[in-house]
Amino acid sequence: MVMVVNPAVPAKNFKELVEAVRKEPGKYAMGSWGPGVQPHQLQVFMDKTYGTSTLHAAYKGESPMAVDLLSGVIPMTLGSAATMRPYIAAGRLRALAVAGPTRAKSLPDVPTFAEQGYKDQIYTITGSISLMAPAKTPDDIIERLGREVVAVIKQPGVRKRIEELGLEPVGNTPAEATAAYKAFLPVALQLAKDTGVTLD
Repeated sequence: MVMVVNPAVPAKNFKELVEAVRKEPGKYAMGSWGPGVQPHQLQVFMDKTYGTSTLHAAYKGESPMAVDLLSGVIPMTLGSAATMRPYIAAGRLRALAVAGPTRAKSLPDVPTFAEQGYKDQIYTITGSISLMAPAKTPDDIIERLGREVVAVIKQPGVRKRIEELGLEPVGNTPAEATAAYKAFLPVALQLAKDTGVTLD
């Protein structure tokens, strides 16, 4: 996830964005691909933590949100690197920070929130794109699917394509994926509780 702004926004880093938003209550809107998602949580977190007064602009998906961000209808969002990276590279959006414990391989010049002094959990969590199966799927089928997916992800051509999308290939086992999900879930639920955002 990467914090991006329309180039009309004067901020060059996240601190400057917070300061700009604080100075003009009600002017800035945070775009999201729907209520209750991470950008919505960040918008509410900013207001509660930094004394800002922002608006939430919910869209039906990330693509229509990106269109309005590019045209200046909304000034900022926390979006996926996969969607935002081409516009960042073309100079049509400005990247301010990436979420997670380390810099994104696809955006190596963009510092993390933590590098800029923002170390709250909302800035460090990252979610994965996972393959899932119905809960009652037999273990042997899950293990077979897991092995096949890992084999595919390890193929150089597949890894290259995933990286070209701005993503980072993992290819972990079903047990590793389950452990990662179980570690992520309580953090995500706590953020939802702290911010009070809902799906409607």
